[in-house]
Amino acid sequence: MVAAGAFQEVVEPSGRVMVALPPPKGSGAVKFDRIFLSLASDFEGARVRLAIGKPGAWTVEDNLFVPPGRSVVRELKPGDEVASIIHQQGQPVAILVEYQGL
Repeated sequence: MVAAGAFQEVVEPSGRVMVALPPPKGSGAVKFDRIFLSLASDFEGARVRLAIGKPGAWTVEDNLFVPPGRSVVRELKPGDEVASIIHQQGQPVAILVEYQGL
């Protein structure tokens, strides 16, 4: 049986949240497999800046629209250590991190 889990954070309007990420693809001390980060909003949606990675190796999406629901999903890759979400406009945004054991 494969162990799995999830956790959630919320970024309020004009706020920022930093999330330490589980290491994907067996790259950490605890052997996780696939890790997903998704963003969710309600009603009118929101705009955020999403950065995933580590110092010197960031993937940054500025002015990213988060529509109502949970359709913005990113699969993490080895080396992704942290996600930084800065709220730019609109509704609060939920950040869901889902992980699966090897």
